[in-house]
Amino acid sequence: MQSLAALVRRGTGAQPAAACNRAASAPWTWETLRQGLSSLATGADAAGQQAATLPPAAASAASPAAAQQQRRPLQQQQRQRPRPTPLPDVAAEERAPALQLRRQMGAALAEQRYAEVLRLLYASEGSTRVQLFGGGEGPVAAAGAAAAAAQNYPAAAWHPYDRAALFDCALRACALRADPDEARRLVARMWKRQVPVGLSASLSVLQAHCALGQRREALAFLRRIPTKRQRAPMFTWLMAACNDAGDVAVGHEVLELFQRRQLAPDARLLAEAVRLHGAGGDLAAAEAALAEGRAAAAAAAAAAGGDGAAALPGAAEARLHAAWVGALAKAGRLEEAVAALEAMLDEFSSLLPVEVSVAARDSDGSGSGGSASSSDTSSGEAPQRLAWGEAGGGGVQQRREPSPVHLMQAARNAVLAAARERGDAAAGKHAASLATMRGLPPDVGTYNGLLRASLAHGDGLQAVLEGVEELRRLGMRPDWQTYALLLRACQTERDVAAAHEVFDGMPADGVQPTRLHYNACLSVHAAGGDLQGTGEAYQRMRAAGFPPDALTLKTLLEAVRQWAALEVEARSASEEARQEARSERVHQRQEASQLLHAWVGDAFEASRDLALTPGLFTAMLHAHSLCGDVWSVLLLMRDAFGVRLSPPTERLLGGPPAGGAPAAAACAKQALGGVATAAAVTAASAERGIGGAAAAAAGEAAAGEAAAAPGAGELDTLQVMASSSSSSGASAAELEAAAGGPEEAAAPLPLPPPPAGDGGGPSGPLSAATLRRAALAPSPRIFNAAISACTRVGHRHMADAVALLRGMLAGGLSPDVHTYTSLIAGCAYGRQAALARELLRQMQQRGIQPTAWTYNALLNVECWTYGVDAGAALLRSLVAQGMQPDRATWNTLLASARHFKHAGIAEMALAELHDEEQREEEAAAAAAAAAEERAQEAAAAAAAAGEPAPDHPALLAALLGCNLALAAPLKKPTARRGECFDLMKGEIAAADKKPANKGYGVLFYGDSIFESLRGTDKCRSCDNIYSRSSCKGVPDVLKKYFGRMNPGVMSMSMDQTANLLWRLDNGQIPAKNKPRVAVLHIGTNDFTNCAWGAKNQRQKEAALNKELPGILGRIKDAVALMRKGMPNARVVVLGILPRGTGSGKGGPAEANSVDWPSHYAKATAALNKELGKFASTDKKHLSFVDCGGVFLGRNGKGIQRALMTDAVHPTKAGWEALAKCLAPVVEAAYKG
Repeated sequence: MQSLAALVRRGTGAQPAAACNRAASAPWTWETLRQGLSSLATGADAAGQQAATLPPAAASAASPAAAQQQRRPLQQQQRQRPRPTPLPDVAAEERAPALQLRRQMGAALAEQRYAEVLRLLYASEGSTRVQLFGGGEGPVAAAGAAAAAAQNYPAAAWHPYDRAALFDCALRACALRADPDEARRLVARMWKRQVPVGLSASLSVLQAHCALGQRREALAFLRRIPTKRQRAPMFTWLMAACNDAGDVAVGHEVLELFQRRQLAPDARLLAEAVRLHGAGGDLAAAEAALAEGRAAAAAAAAAAGGDGAAALPGAAEARLHAAWVGALAKAGRLEEAVAALEAMLDEFSSLLPVEVSVAARDSDGSGSGGSASSSDTSSGEAPQRLAWGEAGGGGVQQRREPSPVHLMQAARNAVLAAARERGDAAAGKHAASLATMRGLPPDVGTYNGLLRASLAHGDGLQAVLEGVEELRRLGMRPDWQTYALLLRACQTERDVAAAHEVFDGMPADGVQPTRLHYNACLSVHAAGGDLQGTGEAYQRMRAAGFPPDALTLKTLLEAVRQWAALEVEARSASEEARQEARSERVHQRQEASQLLHAWVGDAFEASRDLALTPGLFTAMLHAHSLCGDVWSVLLLMRDAFGVRLSPPTERLLGGPPAGGAPAAAACAKQALGGVATAAAVTAASAERGIGGAAAAAAGEAAAGEAAAAPGAGELDTLQVMASSSSSSGASAAELEAAAGGPEEAAAPLPLPPPPAGDGGGPSGPLSAATLRRAALAPSPRIFNAAISACTRVGHRHMADAVALLRGMLAGGLSPDVHTYTSLIAGCAYGRQAALARELLRQMQQRGIQPTAWTYNALLNVECWTYGVDAGAALLRSLVAQGMQPDRATWNTLLASARHFKHAGIAEMALAELHDEEQREEEAAAAAAAAAEERAQEAAAAAAAAGEPAPDHPALLAALLGCNLALAAPLKKPTARRGECFDLMKGEIAAADKKPANKGYGVLFYGDSIFESLRGTDKCRSCDNIYSRSSCKGVPDVLKKYFGRMNPGVMSMSMDQTANLLWRLDNGQIPAKNKPRVAVLHIGTNDFTNCAWGAKNQRQKEAALNKELPGILGRIKDAVALMRKGMPNARVVVLGILPRGTGSGKGGPAEANSVDWPSHYAKATAALNKELGKFASTDKKHLSFVDCGGVFLGRNGKGIQRALMTDAVHPTKAGWEALAKCLAPVVEAAYKG
């Protein structure tokens, strides 16, 4: 089939570009193409007739050979993408339902009603899944709604491309709501119904996975796409996601897969390759990819031709620049990264400075474009990372390219993120001040990185809220990451009310909650152990159409753990809670168990793709254990691994279900039974009726007899001893009153009956199908969790714990110290000291060294079995063997002594606890002193190096606030400006070497306004194309009015008050030949930064007024440094000059406004007034002169363009007027 462009050209006689433009501008693309294709019947004749009427050159271009030549580039592109099938000749009225549905879905997508988009699609398909997205009250109602919608929208009769447009819209909704499961389900439905799956659909699935941090799953999906359908943007997108999340391993796999597919790389993909190699530390490979990317960009620019050739290199070069900065930052080469950032800012300096409000407006919804992340992410990709277009009613997916300004912001953010990760506050502040002084404002990504640093530093919710408020004040809106960080801050402080307020406020900022935010909201409830609130948040998530994922289930299990921990804490802290009705606690645990069963069942039923990992299975065992639901634990172990339990439990629960997990057969080979010896039974029974040391000896003898019985194996002995528990075990009340061991969190409670299955028999929390899909392999962690669950509920399930130990060994697993410690601790409830000692003996025989935790558990068993005297005797024996008692040891002995009313041992335990507390306090004091000493050494080293002391909040202060970049009063200039500083410092040193009274007579200190007196801009000649033209000829004015005073100029462009302070304190004051006069003009650049974020004149004036005290204070500090370094010199302070609202970069007269009064007028007048008052306090050494009026027009209205071309910097004529005002004051001070 011929190419679509060629067909349209041949049918209409138009050039390809014109035809495509007309098609794109038509109300409905497919209708336009249908009308164009309908003329193919007469296309050849029309083309011939048109060629006959063309000029000779045009006629030759219309010839078949010329047409073939023009089609060649298009045919090359055809090899890279599938050819579209023309839409059949369908009447417009037949397509009306499809177009109407596309409009409805497009409107819902634009309004971020993503569930509505999916509901509309499933309704048109006649699917009952419509009920999951608000399509009915139940399956019956959903089926009725789906049938009605299918009648209104006969999707089965539509062309595949119409259906593809609908599916693409639904897939974009899945991507934006971070729902990869639904996205994959939609793609599978597309394949099943033979709907074309294009680039748009595949990118949506990748984006949905990356939004949840599932980059490896995204790679697996990409591998399953047929090779001929894979495109370079898919790889670019996934590599960008890996780079943003720091997932170097998956990123390299993506790059290797791309190379194997032998697709042609473009500049975007190579930019991501640069970042990827940098993150891996391979800068040589990154540099090679950078060179290849520049070559690809040049080739693309040459191929584009015309206007495109001029536009493409800038965008491509900015992308590659940003990638190189990010690579250097990730590789830890922060100094080189800052230098590369500065080079990037220099190359695109014509775009700076940028108003914050303008930058925020331009970046709203544009994302980062997949080049360099606008923020450092750790929890996955941004759901709104792509900006989607609605060409043709929502059928085409478009990416909005980031501008060079956004890419510069991304590069700056990458350096800040790397500096934060490495704790290099100096590099972070250097990069922040560099960007700030060049006029590159912070963006939302910058703030997100700073807020993340604030959370890591432990600043809390209030600090994050203040940062968000600052973000809003600068005219930006929080994005999805900002809200995720806010919810994380709420989780840290367990502030449920604040979390709900944050969550409910998301739509107001145009941010639709995703699964990530719902999980974060769940985490807030879970952190507080609020099971009811967690359940309500979970239902809210399900009602929004989000099926649970692994993180959701982990959060639900964490809620149970926190609830159990808080329950134990409440009982420990309050005697009233300890005496709470036992039945009430049983009821609470039963409710928790029911909630847990409901959550687990719903999670695996709602999401068939939810993977049951060993870690998740272990967490489920722990959660059931904390609820006292040992039956569910045993059923899970039976169904998953076929473990044989104790005979009573076997009879109650029955054997493992048919078709269980593969590990069941291996575990079931070992029979539980064995040869029981009468001696073991006798020993286990006799020990409970005898007290004191004699009883201990008798128990030991009986246990030894049992172990030595003919044919009795170690496990058989343990099984018999565990099964011989009697009703004389410790009561629950006794254990709750005095338990001091590690398992006091779960005193034994009456157990509920095992859950009944559909057939009346017991069934576990997970179905056999779920366990078969998981194919879990047994591990020590899983068995340890199950054994701990059995031992936590008392002697009733000690036999099951030993049975699990047997199954563990049968599966080829080796018990560890945790296994035996749990078993020993469980012996306390049945007062089974002989069993505990036998476990300790077997543990040591296997070469496992007991820990203090193990000995404390053994001590607890000994105290409860034989009394506190026997426990004290055991402790003395263990100490003699080398055990080091800890706080838990003495607490165990103290609890037992109080229960048995043994005052002497209680006093000894209390004394030891007091000594232990003193030792802990001394150790803590020593650690604090060592930390303080290290901090002082670091501060001293930083001071010696001339850098500010490392302080994490200083990095936050680098950008939060319009003038907080200058929060530290001494600010070091940037790298190039450092060279400029060194040049001026050398001039000072040269003047000091001259004979006395031959040095500078007058020194001008300030910013670019005074630097013009040198004939330079940023120490570059005014003839340089990058410099301001307004500084030309100004040195002649300096020579004319101040030449006889031997003047010197120590002024640097873009300097603010803090920069000048640093220069004065670092060598730019003569050490020997002091000048007679120092002239100062500084502060106008401080004004520029403060006014950036405000939206209107009133807000700008308020921002400037807020910062006036700080600016005035730093000017006074600068005068103080001058007076200290030049005590005999007179300081002349020149008032701030009037300035318009432009950028100050010169250029055409119409570029900047010369209106006056501008929003700077009130701040200028107020600051000059205060400077005049300050100068009047020391008339002997200070003078103040305000020369701003010379630049104003008649009646003080407007700035004269001839005197200030850019409304900021005086021209030569402006300096003539200024010098006439300033020179008399300087000359008077010089004569003295």
